[in-house]
Amino acid sequence: MPGKAPFTITSPLSFFNGPPDQGRPTLIAHGYETVPVPQTLLVSITIERVAKGRYGFRAEIQLPEIAGGYGAATLAEAKIGAIRKRGGREVGYINAHCAGGRLQVQGSARFTNGDYFPVLLTSPCHLPR
Repeated sequence: MPGKAPFTITSPLSFFNGPPDQGRPTLIAHGYETVPVPQTLLVSITIERVAKGRYGFRAEIQLPEIAGGYGAATLAEAKIGAIRKRGGREVGYINAHCAGGRLQVQGSARFTNGDYFPVLLTSPCHLPR
């Protein structure tokens, strides 16, 4: 914020099933901020199947302005725990398998001024014994 030292705020994020977008599944991300004024932040996320990539899915997320345009997202953590039965077995909204000993998500962050940088998140995983 202008005239103030940098500070950190936090907000829990919730994800909800959204209405399909041209037959593709969607999620709605919900957050809340209090600076400079209290307001709700909603982001629609469309998930599309693609022929390339490690998992075959793609989602593009456009973040809204944070703190009146003076803030920046620095960290997000998500736990997706919705489980249901399909064909006699339990499945989640997002399923992945441990390919090559690591779970991997690839993307890029693009900014309104044209700058961008690649993002690669990996986490080791282990097959159950």
